[in-house]
This record gives sequence, C-alpha cells and structure tokens, in this order.
Amino acid sequence: MRRKGIFWLKLAVFLCLLAGLMNLTGTLLDSGDDIMQAASALNHLPRNSVDVFWLGTSHFHMGVVPQHLYDAYGITSTMVTGNAIGLIATYWELYEALLRQDPKVVVLDVYPAAAPYCYHYVANAIALGLASEYPDGNTAFNTATGLARWLPLGSPVKPAAIVDLFLTQRIADESVLQIARLHSRYGDIDRSSFRYLWGENRLTQSFGYMYSNETLTEDRINRRAYTQEAALETYENGFFWTFTDEQLDEVRLLDTTVEALDRIVSLCQSRDLPLVLYATPYMANDAERIQFEAVARYCQERGISWVEGPEALASPEFLRDIGHLNHEGAIAHTDFWGQYLQAHYDLPDRRLSDDARYAPWRDNAGSDDQLHTATCLANVFEASEYVRQAATLGEDYLIFVSAEGAMGEGATEALFDLLRDTLGLSSDAFETWRAARDGTFSAIVRGGEVLQARYAAQGLDYTLSLDGFLVRFMGGGGTVQWTVDGARAGHGLEGLSFSVYSLLDESLIQFGTFDMSLPAA
Repeated sequence: MRRKGIFWLKLAVFLCLLAGLMNLTGTLLDSGDDIMQAASALNHLPRNSVDVFWLGTSHFHMGVVPQHLYDAYGITSTMVTGNAIGLIATYWELYEALLRQDPKVVVLDVYPAAAPYCYHYVANAIALGLASEYPDGNTAFNTATGLARWLPLGSPVKPAAIVDLFLTQRIADESVLQIARLHSRYGDIDRSSFRYLWGENRLTQSFGYMYSNETLTEDRINRRAYTQEAALETYENGFFWTFTDEQLDEVRLLDTTVEALDRIVSLCQSRDLPLVLYATPYMANDAERIQFEAVARYCQERGISWVEGPEALASPEFLRDIGHLNHEGAIAHTDFWGQYLQAHYDLPDRRLSDDARYAPWRDNAGSDDQLHTATCLANVFEASEYVRQAATLGEDYLIFVSAEGAMGEGATEALFDLLRDTLGLSSDAFETWRAARDGTFSAIVRGGEVLQARYAAQGLDYTLSLDGFLVRFMGGGGTVQWTVDGARAGHGLEGLSFSVYSLLDESLIQFGTFDMSLPAA
C-alpha cells in the first residue's frame, strides 16, 4: 500500500511539473502577445491597492483609462479583462483577482450577453459552444489556455478554472498543447520574451488600457443581413448586422448567459462586494440592444445595479471601430465613470495618501498624455508633424532617428531646423549629415537630449550602452536596423526613420519611415 501511495504521489508531482513547464513555455512563446495581456498588470500590483475592477472584455480595456481616473478623481483601478472572452472566463478572472485585491466596486461589461448576434464571431462561437467554428490557433486556444497562463502558477483556482472552461466552452483538445500551437514562434524568442515570462515588462504603467487614436468612418462599417452561419464565419471586427422583424422577435438571452451572470453575481454577493452591470457604448445592432435590455431587466429583478451609459459616445467620432472607443471616447467615458463612482460610492481619494500601495498610480501620474502622444504617432504621415509630436515625449521614452540614402526634396531646411530645435539634434554628426544630405545617420534622443549620434558616408554599425542595456544600430544597403538589448526595435527603409521605445515597459511603441525623395506635403 505504501509503494502504491508513493507511486501516485510521484505521478501527481510529475503532472504538476509538466503542467507548470507547459504553462511557462506557452508564456515564453507568447512574448506578451496573449489574450490576457490586458489583465497581466493585476498580478504585479501591490496587494489591496485597487479600489475598482473593470471586469469583462476589450470594451473596457479600450474604453477606460485607469491612470486618468486616478489623475482626475483619485480612484485606483485596473483591468480584469481579456479580448472577446466569455462570462465563464470572466468569473474565474474575478475569482483569482479577489485573492490579491479587496476592491470597493466591480463593474462588469456585459458585452458577451449580446451573443450570438454580436459583431464579433469569437463571442458568437463561445456562446454557442461551437469549437469547430474557431479559426486555427485563435480563440479556442486563447480563451482557455490564455486564461490558464494569466492565472499564476500555484493559484488554488487554476485547475478548476481550466476544467470549467474546457467543459463549458467545448474547447478542442489541441488547444491544450500550446507548445505545438505556437511552434511558429520558436524563432522569435529573444531577451524580451524572458523578461515578459518573469513579469518584468507587463502593462503595469497603463493598468491594461489599450490606446487607439483611430476614428470610425462610414467605409469601415460593413452592413450585412444577419444569419447565424455568417456570424460564425466572420473573422474580423466591423460587420454591422441587420435583422428582419421575425429575427428580432426570436432574440433571447441564452440560458448559459443567465447561468454565467448568476455565478458572477453570487461570487460578489458572497464577498459583500458591490457589482455594477453595464454595456460600454459602441455601435450596437438591434438584436444586441434587445439583449442588453434583457440584462437590465435581469438586474432589476435581482436588485443588482444597472447603469445606462452615455449614448453620445456611440457616435463615430468617439469610436475606433464599431465595437470600441478611441482615445477621445475613452477619456470622456472615464470621466463619466469617475463622476458616477464619486456620486454613488464612498471611495477614498488616493492622491491624498503617501501609502506605498498606491505608488504605481502616483508614480505614473500624467503618463497618460505621453503614452497617448506616442501612440498617436502611428497616425502621423508627415515628417515635420511627427517630429513635433515626438518632441513632447519625456524621459521615459527613447526616440531613435535614422536616415539612409540620399535626402531629396522632402528634406527641407525647415525640417533640419525642426530636428535640431525640437529633438535637440545638434552635433557634428548631425551637421555633417545635413551638409552631405546622403549616407547613413543615426541618433538616440531622450527628453530633448542626444545620447549619441553617428554619421557614415556608406553605412554604419555601432553599439551604445544605456542604463544597463545595449542599443545597436546597423546601417547600409538601403536599410537601417536597430535592436535594444537583443530584441529588434525597428527596421527603417531608405529615407528618414523614427522609432519610439518605451522604457516603462521595455517595448517598441511605434516606428515608421518617411520618403525624403518627394516634396514635403
């Protein structure tokens, strides 16, 4: 009997080690690109530091700005979200989050309740439990194993969460084998992958908020007649479904949706935790609106708080696509919630406290503007305007500047003056390049100060040691490449290239190349 007991103990230990190895390998291969990325900050925040959880889907992590909420209202908050995840996964995210935090309020985005009529095929397929409809390597894998990786090793809820997700969402068996599913990423592993593995460069500085400065235009609204088959085949955001009266008469909340909401409600009630249900503003179709009205009735029947959102934010000027707010909309949306939370809950103003628990918000005060500016650079298509916006970034960002090849009509004297006066590019290397208007020039700028600049008539290759890591430029042959601490940070073609690298989370934010052969716009 004793030998049999030892055998089962060894087997259990082996299986635990195997599961842990698979979990770590999947996270390593993801290199931060997993479906639970928006919630990853939560595991690295001080215990009992978060007063509000934003719970649910990308509608929140692209629609609420936690740093702005703190800067303007003194409220600490973070995302407990995942892209297109179902309510069962949300339940387990909340369960895990409550092991480390003691929030005063939980706000749940009920977008998944709109399935199977919503704009995104993922939510439709999850709601209907149709694993066969998932595209290869996508949400079947991301929902179950993505959540599993987000839950820390040793979490007491991890085994139950994985089993529950696999049973309730009928996830295909191959989604367990993330090592095989991510085989194409083996060649992409670098130092940044290991930093992400150990949680050193996760999204703690933005608390899960995902920036976007796009604006929804009519040509990106694809209106189509609804069929369930079409909804399950849609592989992109953007289809706005239209319905017949007969179809709308059949719209009901799924029983599984009600059951999942019941589980979240019960968990909050067991902790005496105020819960607010809410549908984030977006371009909802008629069937989605009917289901949200059903959720409102569900709340009324059970005495649960339901909040009606500001309908004005569902207008195109505040949206990046039909499902998500852009940055302007997110700021206005955050102000709506800041005012609501102050009016309905007794939340302390953490700006008045020097408690170390609130250091992540306090230390990042005002960083929202810089992160926003950096992200907005992606939508700048003229070199001079790019330089003006890049110059507003502070010392938390490196700006890489490089030029390869002959500078043509686009490289005006006004542009050279702008580079010198706003980015601080004043050095012998810069002046030599300005006079030659050819060859390879590279520089690293931080907070208006040139850390290093080099010029070569026919390509250059040099390394700079900066704050404990290496930045390497490689030029010539019509391209310029640069790496930061072994990870590729940019690859500019012939012309004038810029790249913005965030020291906050050790990652590239944006890079692009401007053609200098053509006249400036």
